[in-house]
Formats: sequence, C-alpha cells, structure tokens
Amino acid sequence: MIYETMGREDEAAEAFKRAQALLTREEDFFIDRGIVYLQLNQWEAAQADAETALALNPESVLGYWILGGVHEAQGQMQEAINALQQAADLASAQGNDTLYAMIKIRLGIMMGGGSGIGP
Repeated sequence: MIYETMGREDEAAEAFKRAQALLTREEDFFIDRGIVYLQLNQWEAAQADAETALALNPESVLGYWILGGVHEAQGQMQEAINALQQAADLASAQGNDTLYAMIKIRLGIMMGGGSGIGP
C-alpha cells in the first residue's frame, strides 16, 4: 500500500503478488487488502477487492461487510444496509455467531436503533 500511495505501481504490484502467494485462499488476499483500503478511505479500491472476493466466494461474509462499509462511507445507506444484511444472513447460516452479532449491532446503529447497550 505504501508503494501504491507513493506512485510506485510496479513495486506495489510485486509486493501484492508476494502477499497473495503467502495466503492459502485467493479470496483472503482480496478481503485483507479490501479491509485496508476501507481503513484508508480508498472506496473504489475497497469495493473492487470486495467484489473480487465475492466473485471467488459468493458466500463471503467479509466481502459483503466491506461492501457495506464502502456504501456507508459514501452515504449510500440503503445499499449499505442491504450488503450488511446479506453479511449477517451468511454469518448466521455459517454459524458465525460473533460476527453475526457484530453486524446486527452495526445495522441497528445505522438504522437509528442505537447499540442496545446502556440505559
């Protein structure tokens, strides 16, 4: 990411290629990089990586989670809610109760319901 930010595209591509080779599943590379792009407010790159991860695995909870974050950051609330609901549904179906709960709390906050914590 540092190479990319500095405009050193060839070195960035080589670093990404090395990182991708270290991971067992190709999807994981795009998820990991998409999360970093999301944290760096690089919405288009984050969305592209999320969509690639979802093309590799249409049941990727984190792929939908990244998409939800991108849409939320861009003020596209209905798209964000739709993506996060898909992530919650998949997390539930996959038995990932912790991630399911985290997503539902986030959805509740987005929809004006608060966290449900406190008085």
